[in-house]
Amino acid sequence: MRAGDAVNVVVFNLSGTRRRWWTSTIEAVDNCGLRTFSRRGNPVGGPKGGWASQADIRAFYWFDRPYNLLESYDAAGALSEIYVHIASPAQFVDGELHYTDYELDVARRTGEQPIVLDEDEFEHAVTALGLTPEFRSACYRTIDEVTALAESWVSYGHPEELSPPATRDETFEGKSRRLGVRSPIRADAKNRGAHFTVRNLRPVE
Repeated sequence: MRAGDAVNVVVFNLSGTRRRWWTSTIEAVDNCGLRTFSRRGNPVGGPKGGWASQADIRAFYWFDRPYNLLESYDAAGALSEIYVHIASPAQFVDGELHYTDYELDVARRTGEQPIVLDEDEFEHAVTALGLTPEFRSACYRTIDEVTALAESWVSYGHPEELSPPATRDETFEGKSRRLGVRSPIRADAKNRGAHFTVRNLRPVE
């Protein structure tokens, strides 16, 4: 995989079933992760049918962090939202990029403060699937991390507004090191991503 290639992205539920899928164009890839971009109208598939993306979206997928981040741009090319999924680290499987969505999300619309979304869905999944207290605690601690990340994130910019390549870092790692922070948890299981090794985490009451 290299910049300019198309990559199929497949998202799984915590139950292990496919949730949605689409194809994006790779902007950068290295040992830290993958950066992609897809245009408004890009088709997204799902078990009950598909839809078209309503925004231009740049996505950052880390190979060693339990979240990924989206920059959403409106029709005029202006940043409208930063959206972070609490999720398993991304991984390549048979040439596709896979991750498991943990239901919890953090969103920051331009000019507003970050908010946490989908806690009800997350709690339902924890109960219905019998996920461990350690997993639940780890996810909530990750919210603290990604909220800070969403607050400090400086968008990379819409492709049509970017400066010439010589003036910016073309690697994924450059952006990752500048704005990312390391998580105190890591995912050990490839199936469902629901088992964690937890270090220095307080239980969530």
